[in-house]
Amino acid sequence: MPEKSTVSEAVSSGDRRTALVALRDALAADIDNPETLPRDRAAIVKQLQSVLSQIEDITAPESETVTPLEAARRRRETRTA
Repeated sequence: MPEKSTVSEAVSSGDRRTALVALRDALAADIDNPETLPRDRAAIVKQLQSVLSQIEDITAPESETVTPLEAARRRRETRTA
């Protein structure tokens, strides 16, 4: 299993997917932290949903052509989830 890097290290790598995965892990850790206030947790969950969507977009098979309308629909579903 690859060693986890900090968000700063991941961003410095220049690889967008690596940076998003590190951000995903950091957000998940913040959600799990018992010291995180409930109002903050809600905002973090929303950010995590966005990051997960971006990771999915990057790793989606290239054979799947997503129209602009479908991309907008997916973004709307992510925001309302």
